[in-house]
Amino acid sequence: MVTRTTGPVVFAFGALDAVALVMGASGLMITALVRQRLPAPSGTPEQWWEVNLGRVILLWVFYEVPAVIGAITLMATRHLIAFLVLGTVALAGLVMSRPGRLAA
Repeated sequence: MVTRTTGPVVFAFGALDAVALVMGASGLMITALVRQRLPAPSGTPEQWWEVNLGRVILLWVFYEVPAVIGAITLMATRHLIAFLVLGTVALAGLVMSRPGRLAA
C-alpha cells in the first residue's frame, strides 16, 4: 500500500496566494457590476423574482468564485491565509445577497 501525503496546512502566504487574492477581487468587482444592474424592487416580490432570477443566480455564482479559488489555492499550496480570506468574503457576500434582502 502506498501512502501519499501533501504535508500539513500552514498559516503562511506566498506568491500563488497573492494571485488567488487578485483573482478573487476581480470576481468581486464583477459581482458589484451585476449587483448594480439589479432594478429596485417594484410590484410584488414574485414579479421581481420572475424578472431578475437569472441575474440573481449569476450574482450568487460570482460570489462563489472567490471561495472556489481559495479552495484550489489551499489544495495547491497548503497555505491557509488566502483560503480563509476568500472563503470569508464569499460567505459575507452570500449573506448580504440573501433572497429576502434582494427583493425587499
